[in-house]
Amino acid sequence: MTDAAFAEHLGTTVRTVTSWDQFDTTIDDTAIRAILETAAQQASISVKKRFAQSANTPVRKKYYTCEKERRGCGKVNADLRSVDQELRTYVILRLSDDRYAAAVEAARAQVADRLSAINAEIAEYEQLQEAVSERLGRREFKTMAAFDKANKPIVDALDRLYAEREALSEGSPEGPTKAQPAAAIAAQWDAADNSERRVMLTKALGGSILYLDKYVQRPGPRVFDRNRLRLVAHDGTTVTFGDLT
Repeated sequence: MTDAAFAEHLGTTVRTVTSWDQFDTTIDDTAIRAILETAAQQASISVKKRFAQSANTPVRKKYYTCEKERRGCGKVNADLRSVDQELRTYVILRLSDDRYAAAVEAARAQVADRLSAINAEIAEYEQLQEAVSERLGRREFKTMAAFDKANKPIVDALDRLYAEREALSEGSPEGPTKAQPAAAIAAQWDAADNSERRVMLTKALGGSILYLDKYVQRPGPRVFDRNRLRLVAHDGTTVTFGDLT
């Protein structure tokens, strides 16, 4: 890339870029430093390697780490690029699967049906409780103990139904109700930032929990073992990424 092209890429002047070659100085301009850091982060791996070779500095690998500072074990880590590639493949596979989309749609329909039934039961119990309270106002109960005895089953039933309704309202099954083409999902993933990718992964997981297991030493060169990535479903069923494809 020429100085002019690099200056245009950064949004600065050619004179500014050429001055970096002419003078061995530290860049003090905070805005320019921020632009350079952003460009470095967005550069491809091959570009970073070429830069490292020209600067005679090694390219450090990045790792996912189970950090103790975040209540982790501090003993599990994995190459970030390898994990990200596996997650990308999984998200594309999952969100483009018509069967998965149909299962999510069916699960949501079941939740909606149950919520409707719960709301009807709650309305009935609330009416019943109001009728019991009116009887108390008319002093049809000889003692408060008699009122408590009549009211307690209603309160218990309402507490149970309120709790179930809240759980269902907050825990609607994640995932798409219509599958997308794999190419569209791939493009969306590649253009997304970390927070957007996290949303896509959550949809792909549904209610399953993703685990990264510890590395197990094996003969030969160390490579990432995709079976370290493990999914556990609500019912306890476990599959590894190696089982999926």
